[in-house]
Amino acid sequence: GPQPSEAVAELIRNIARIDGIELVEVEATGAFRLDAVATASAALALLGHPPTSAPVTMAGRFEQVEMSGRRMIFDGAHNPMKLRALAATLNERAALVIAAVGAGKNLEACAAGLGSLGETVAATTFGPGPAEPGPRGWPADSLAAALRATSGARVLESPISGLNAVVENESEPGDLVVVTGSFLHLADVRRQLS
Repeated sequence: GPQPSEAVAELIRNIARIDGIELVEVEATGAFRLDAVATASAALALLGHPPTSAPVTMAGRFEQVEMSGRRMIFDGAHNPMKLRALAATLNERAALVIAAVGAGKNLEACAAGLGSLGETVAATTFGPGPAEPGPRGWPADSLAAALRATSGARVLESPISGLNAVVENESEPGDLVVVTGSFLHLADVRRQLS
């Protein structure tokens, strides 16, 4: 979800200090998911509710599926911090990354993070039609230009409707394909590839 601004984070730190509360901040790098689980487990144990070992998954959070013979990871990484965490979590570079970046995000910083995820990045966009309200992504050509300027990845542009051909032509069965961007983008791609 949205990250607090530094001013909000500082306010929270001050309130915690005044109330004598030890504030634990978990950096979202590499094993950030393990850190978050460890922190939550410790909090539950302190409250007298030991955690269970039931696996918890969430659609669009490092979600691993097989589609068209490819190993697909759908992850809603949508800002530079989340993209760095995704890169640190991957055990290998993807053969193909299908990406879109929300219009309100820092395009160049996101492009730098996307370029580190895979050998080829297919830049696309998301959002409603031109006359419809709703969240929108940067245009695919803007994302592609930012990727070319900030990464060594091979870059191509594709509308959502062309992604089946992109997956078929730019990856082999068994390859890792990462789909990342907003949850709206993930849903659009999933519908197109299903």
